[in-house]
Amino acid sequence: MKVIFNPAKAILNKLSFFKKFLFIFVIIFIPMTILAFSYSGELNKTVVVSKQQHIGLEYVDQLRGLVQLTQQHRGLSSGYLGGNTESKPLIMKKQEEIRGTLAVIERKITDDDDELGIKTYVTQVNSELNHLFTEVFSYSTKKSFDTHTEIIQTQLYLLSTIGDYSSLSLDNTVVIYSLADMVVVRLPYITELMGQARALGSGIAASGDMSEQQEFQLLYIKEALIQQIRDVERSLQTVFHESENLKELLHGKSNQSVENVYRLIEILEKEFLATDTISLDSIIYFNSTTEAIDGYYDFISAQSETLASLITDRIDHGTFLRSSIFIFMMVVSLFVIYIFISFYLAVKENIDEVVIATSRIANGDLTKNVKVYSQDEMKNISLSLNEMILSVKNIIQSSQNVAHDLSQSSTELSKVIEETTAATEQITFSMEDLSRDVDQQLQRTEEAEQSVQEIVQNLANVTNTSNEVAKFSKDATKHAENGHDLVIGTVEQMTTISNSIDDTFAVIDELNKKSESIGVIIEAITSISNQTNLLALNAAIEAARAGEQGKGFSVVAAEVRKLAEQSAVSSEQIAQLIGEVQTDTAKAKLAMGTVLNDAKKGIEIVTATGDGFTHILSASKEVEIQINDVASLTAVMQTSITNLANIITNTTEIAKKSETNAQTAAAASEEQLATMEEITSSTVVLNQRAKDLEKSIVQFRV
Repeated sequence: MKVIFNPAKAILNKLSFFKKFLFIFVIIFIPMTILAFSYSGELNKTVVVSKQQHIGLEYVDQLRGLVQLTQQHRGLSSGYLGGNTESKPLIMKKQEEIRGTLAVIERKITDDDDELGIKTYVTQVNSELNHLFTEVFSYSTKKSFDTHTEIIQTQLYLLSTIGDYSSLSLDNTVVIYSLADMVVVRLPYITELMGQARALGSGIAASGDMSEQQEFQLLYIKEALIQQIRDVERSLQTVFHESENLKELLHGKSNQSVENVYRLIEILEKEFLATDTISLDSIIYFNSTTEAIDGYYDFISAQSETLASLITDRIDHGTFLRSSIFIFMMVVSLFVIYIFISFYLAVKENIDEVVIATSRIANGDLTKNVKVYSQDEMKNISLSLNEMILSVKNIIQSSQNVAHDLSQSSTELSKVIEETTAATEQITFSMEDLSRDVDQQLQRTEEAEQSVQEIVQNLANVTNTSNEVAKFSKDATKHAENGHDLVIGTVEQMTTISNSIDDTFAVIDELNKKSESIGVIIEAITSISNQTNLLALNAAIEAARAGEQGKGFSVVAAEVRKLAEQSAVSSEQIAQLIGEVQTDTAKAKLAMGTVLNDAKKGIEIVTATGDGFTHILSASKEVEIQINDVASLTAVMQTSITNLANIITNTTEIAKKSETNAQTAAAASEEQLATMEEITSSTVVLNQRAKDLEKSIVQFRV
């Protein structure tokens, strides 16, 4: 169903609000204007036609008077030519009246610029009448009657022509058409029949004789009058059926005119058609028929006045409707324009309010809500925007808290890492010292081994060189003292190494604990980053729901999400490095435990060596005293020296292992230091990201 609206929607979506309202106004206004102008055109056409009908009716009234005068002139002329010479002054008077009527008609034609195109017909009638006036007294009765009748027929034809040209005979309403048909055609024709009866009867009465042709003419006139009266009565019934007001107005005059016609018919029947002797006085007959004809002309005038009143009312009504439609269209157009402008301004004000609000949101101002005073869809938009502002405000506040916590955690992490780095550096330095001490111990052990080997060789030669025992006993004593001193130094050095290893073991254990603390902090940072990422995702969803109004916040949400992802990545890297540090620390701790055990064993061995050297020293001193026991003591010494050589060899091997372990521990410490430096660098980056996040969020005012 919605598909049918797509074309109109496509057009309207390309237009601004002003153009949309203008487009809708034009779409509505043009058809209304066309309809109004069309109807006004029809009304104007009706008014123009009605005015033309009114002008035509004025001509009809004037021409009807001319017909009436011409008919009277015909009757008087028939009486005069029949022998009533007293009617000549009346004939001359009628001629003057006819000329005056023609002059009035001609002036009206001139004034109207011959609007109906009847000037030629009037000129013809005028010419025929002037010729008649000149020749009438020389005509016979029949010639006069025929000539008058022809002229009157021309006048009646002119009446019919005026009715056609002025649209009186073509009206589309029953009442006006019927009245116009009677006023223009039927009633004048009845008066003409009555006038012919008057003219024929006056001539017959004046001469006292009626020919068969005259009798036939009177009989025809009688039957024609009866038929025409019946037709007129039917037309009047149609008019009265359509309008009760006209029935009340014309019914009495209609009955009177019908009675006049039937009275004339009765006279014709009684005085001319039903008798063989004509005894009626010509003047009396003329006057009585003239009275009947004049009465009928009064009825025609009444109908003409009624018709003129109806046409005038229609002109006034059409003019009023035309003016009313114009005024109505103007009022409606102004009202519609007013409504459209008001609607446009109301919508524009609401849209401007929304635009200002979204601009404030884009600039980070979330302290104000959108205020729309309409109760339409714009109200829903404002409510949605206010809900979005509230959601964004909550997200920003949460993000600010997260950023603040992240910044503080990063700072604390930096401090912890700095302390850890310092401890690692100290461990490295200690391990380097330990490596150097172990190296020195190895050198001294090798020297001791070499000395013992020399003693063994010397003791081997004691038996063979007993004569030289005394001489070399001093040397042996001296060497024994040196060996004793070396062993004592070795014992002291091994004790120092053991203490250093204890300290190193404690530092490594503390480092392991701090690494675990760093791991806990990193997990918190990772959780914060994930929460920030989730908040940024929710913000992006809310911004997407807001459409174009949330586009600016969508960018901020994307940046926050990016910073959160980078923080998560950095946290993962730090966690990985901390894991590696913990692994290396565990290895170092294990190695240092081994070194510590070996060092303790070395101390025990060196202590034993010291005891051996003590015995050697005692033996060497006793050599001088107990030279006699040299052989046996030499054997014992040889055995002791052999054992000592074995012990020193073992000590040398232990020292070599201690050196290797010390070097391994030093390398591990250096790797741990490098790892801590990487952690420090990552922490600096994380701290910077946290500050960037705070800077991004600080632009929002909530």
